[in-house]
Amino acid sequence: MMKKLYRITFLLCVLAIAAHAQLSETAPAPAEEQPTRGMADNHEWVDLGLSVKWATCNIGAATEEEDGDHFAWGETLAKKKCTWKNYKFRLDGDDVRSVRFTRYNTVHGRGKIDNNQVLSPLDDAARINWSRQWRMPTIAEWQELWNNCTAELVKNGDRIGYRLTSKKNGNSIYLPLAGIKGPQESERTIGSYWSCMLLQNESSGAQNTTFNEKGVRWNLNSARMYGRSIRPVLDEKPEEPQEPTPAQ
Repeated sequence: MMKKLYRITFLLCVLAIAAHAQLSETAPAPAEEQPTRGMADNHEWVDLGLSVKWATCNIGAATEEEDGDHFAWGETLAKKKCTWKNYKFRLDGDDVRSVRFTRYNTVHGRGKIDNNQVLSPLDDAARINWSRQWRMPTIAEWQELWNNCTAELVKNGDRIGYRLTSKKNGNSIYLPLAGIKGPQESERTIGSYWSCMLLQNESSGAQNTTFNEKGVRWNLNSARMYGRSIRPVLDEKPEEPQEPTPAQ
C-alpha cells in the first residue's frame, strides 16, 4: 500500500514539473520597458504618452529655460527683425492686406496658387536646423499636448513659462514665454510657437499656439512673417524631402 502511494505521489510530482516546464516555454516574455527620455541627433526628447515625442527645448536653445531662436513661418534661418519686405515667400505687397506669395497659397488674388497647406520638409526649420529625425508639430499635435497636460505657470526671476505635465505618465516639458519678433521685438510676456500648417482660407497667416500669463490659445491665426519659437517633435517615420507642388 505504501509503495503504491509513493508511486502515485512520485508520478504527480513528475507531471507537475513537466507542466511547469511547458508553461515556462510557452509563456510570453515580459514586455521590455520603453525609455521615456532619449536623444536623437544630440537633441533630447521626452515621451509624454502622446502620439509624438516632444523636444525638451526650442530650436536655438541649449536648455529648456532658454528662449532659443525665432523664425518666420516656412523660413529656416532665424532673423533679428521680421517684416513682410524680408519674408522669404513674399511676391509683393507690404502689409497683411496687400501681400502676395510665391509659395503656400490657396487664395485667388494672393499670388501664385499651389494649394500647399503643410510645410515641405525643405522649409521645416526643425528638420533643417536639427536633422531629418525632427519636424515642426501639426496644430492637432499642439491641441493634443494642451488637452492631455496640466499647465502650471512658472516664474523664475525674469523668466516665465509653462510647465506642461502629462496626465498620462507624469513626464513634463517647459515652454518659455520667449516673445515674438516683428519690425520691433516684443517683450517676453508672451509665448508663441508655430505649427507646420497654413491657415485655411487665408494664406497670409499660419496656425500656432500662443499664450501669456492669463491663458492659452492653441489655434491662433498669425501673420506668417512674424518670428516665433519652434518646439520640434520627433519624426519616427521621416519622409524624403521633396519640392512642394509648383505654383500656378
